[in-house]
Amino acid sequence: MKFPEFPYFDNNATTPLRKEVLDTLLEYQQIYYANPSSKSHPLGIICRTLYQQHLKKIAETLGVFEHELFFTSGASESINTAIKGIFFQYAFQEKNHIISCQTEHSAVLETLQYLHIYHGAEITLLEVDENGNIELDKLEESIHERTLMVCLMAANNETGILHPIEDIYKICQKKRVLFFSDTTQLFAKQETHSIYADIFCGSAHKFHACKGIGFLVIKNFGRKVFLHPLIHGGKQQEIRSGTLPLPLIAALSTALEWAYLDIKRYINHNRELRDYFETQLIQKCKAKIHGQKANRISNTSNIMISENYYDVFVRLMKKFCYSHGSACSDGTGKPSHVLKSMGLSDKEIKQSFRFSFSYLNKKEELDLFLNELVS
Repeated sequence: MKFPEFPYFDNNATTPLRKEVLDTLLEYQQIYYANPSSKSHPLGIICRTLYQQHLKKIAETLGVFEHELFFTSGASESINTAIKGIFFQYAFQEKNHIISCQTEHSAVLETLQYLHIYHGAEITLLEVDENGNIELDKLEESIHERTLMVCLMAANNETGILHPIEDIYKICQKKRVLFFSDTTQLFAKQETHSIYADIFCGSAHKFHACKGIGFLVIKNFGRKVFLHPLIHGGKQQEIRSGTLPLPLIAALSTALEWAYLDIKRYINHNRELRDYFETQLIQKCKAKIHGQKANRISNTSNIMISENYYDVFVRLMKKFCYSHGSACSDGTGKPSHVLKSMGLSDKEIKQSFRFSFSYLNKKEELDLFLNELVS
């Protein structure tokens, strides 16, 4: 049975594999399937060499050292590893205060809640204005002698709003606290040649690679930043045990290479689609764009439509792929905590939908949606 094709506007939730990535994955699954830790036979040695080559290539692409890069199962594991690992490592120094924001991803907020309830962490969640922005003065004022870390995402997964992470990093350096940034939504959507953070992470399925593989970067690992490991075992990676999934790593490497090679084209293409789409919706159904006045990543529109169009938007979700919020919270029945923090009422949140585009989307798909909307 042929699976029906639906125009796909939900790329912040996940992305389809690009052909080059699929080719790499199949090659490695079929040929280079040995365990990279098996150093006693030829295929294991070959796979170990390939692993080291991809490790070097990804580290160079991200602008970090190889010993600062660790592979995980994805962003949620990276976030948990970074926040819990640093907290447990430094708790004996009475550094138990972590600063974050009300609009962070649930993986950050739930981790902080866990540390607060079960380990006595002091948590400060900064408020945002109607455009999703924090006040940098408030951030600096919130840092005190027990502050261990600041956790602020680079780009919001629901609205696309960007935090000024370079300015945040400067504040953290001035105050001598660590800065962890969830940069999951940046790759293939924003230029990322220099990421201003002590620790940051990514997830391959957000930039046209596979689910189940991500990375965590810890700059100055072993000199400035130390981490308590969460997964113990064979110590395949210094702070993370578990068999190295070489095919997934190779696929991630290929996808990241393409994302960096094509980044200007990606950004221009996505922004053109986003701006065209938003302009049409404002004209056709008086839509409001959340965070329109803020700095946003190129591909994301979070749109509140008038009550008259609500039923139409819900009906069209059967033919087009877009969401009411993040995939992590979609279907829970709870209003978006991101939009709630930006001052929206439950009714306004209900009337809001997220569209997120990729290089695969075409203007014709948007016109198809817009024509159905007003037909």
